[in-house]
Amino acid sequence: MPDQRTTGPDVRKTMTQTLDFLRRQAKTLKRAFAADDPDARARATAALGSVDKLRHTTALHVIAREEGYDSWPS
Repeated sequence: MPDQRTTGPDVRKTMTQTLDFLRRQAKTLKRAFAADDPDARARATAALGSVDKLRHTTALHVIAREEGYDSWPS
């Protein structure tokens, strides 16, 4: 039987809020990158190497790397 501390509605709500926050971070990163922000470009380059254009999915990948994951789950 699963432990309620790791599978209950509060945990799912917290996980959803965290994922939404990270998605918003990716959107912010994408906008900053498009505006030629040096910090955004440095973050993308650090995570991915040379980057010319940052799509939303690529920005999610950068955020995942910064959070310690290999990629954003599909």
